[in-house]
Amino acid sequence: MDSPFLFDGHLARTLYAGGAYSTKSRLDAKQTKQLALAVCDDLFEQRFSEITLFNNYDAWTPWFHGIAWDWTAFLFDRRKRTFSILAVTDTD
Repeated sequence: MDSPFLFDGHLARTLYAGGAYSTKSRLDAKQTKQLALAVCDDLFEQRFSEITLFNNYDAWTPWFHGIAWDWTAFLFDRRKRTFSILAVTDTD
C-alpha cells in the first residue's frame, strides 16, 4: 500500500525515464508531470484523498520479465467503487 499522493510523481518519473534503453524521454520534465496529472484527472478527477493505491514491483505474471522496469499500480476509487490497473514493463 502506498500514498495515492505519490502516484502522479511515480508515473511522471517512469515516463520521463523513457524506458530501459533510453536516457531521457522525448518529453521534458514539465510535460511528463502534466501528462501524469492528466492521467490522474481522467482516472479519478485528482481526488487523491479518495484513492487507495497499491504498488507492486514484482513480476507477478509471465507478462513481466522480472526487470527493473516492472511496476503495477492498483488504484481503488472509494467514492465510485471502481478500480484501475496500470501495468508497466520494458523488455527486448
